[in-house]
Amino acid sequence: MFKKNNKQVQLGDQFAELGKTNLIWEVVGIIDTPHLPPHARIKKIGEEGVHLTSVSALLDNSFFQPIDQKLTDQLPNEQDQVAALELQK
Repeated sequence: MFKKNNKQVQLGDQFAELGKTNLIWEVVGIIDTPHLPPHARIKKIGEEGVHLTSVSALLDNSFFQPIDQKLTDQLPNEQDQVAALELQK
């Protein structure tokens, strides 16, 4: 668990990527090494593959928005993801 301005990133947390894509990402791993800033492995909801990003980027509101109501990994399409984002507002 890592902190920035009293915010934490934990396994299972979900974030909406802001911009054109409106993708939803879930934290599936956390990497803590002594010589690097903390990073998280994130996975797109409903897709295979994992990306690596810094925890500070996940917590930066200009790149990602935390999702309070977690989505499942079985969403049929991006429209459902966008609809879930609208519920957050």
